[in-house]
Amino acid sequence: DIEVVTVEGSYDGTLATLEETPLGCVVRVFGSVATALIACEMLENRSTVTRDVCAAVLVRDAGAWRIAAMAWDIENGDREIPADISGAA
Repeated sequence: DIEVVTVEGSYDGTLATLEETPLGCVVRVFGSVATALIACEMLENRSTVTRDVCAAVLVRDAGAWRIAAMAWDIENGDREIPADISGAA
């Protein structure tokens, strides 16, 4: 299911609001390890729209999936989110 997440407030004052909408996700599982590439669109301060991909490494521990590592990169004019990740494929 796709859910819009809204966050308000920030520590440095530059980000007053953030709305994040998932666009798509690609997950690969092998035994007790998995990777997930998650594409999202963000509306920052109700005025700036950005899109990014979050990469997550997950490990199954005692039956529950736990995040072992995460990294993000933002889409720009030189690099668009691939259709298979964004859900546009």
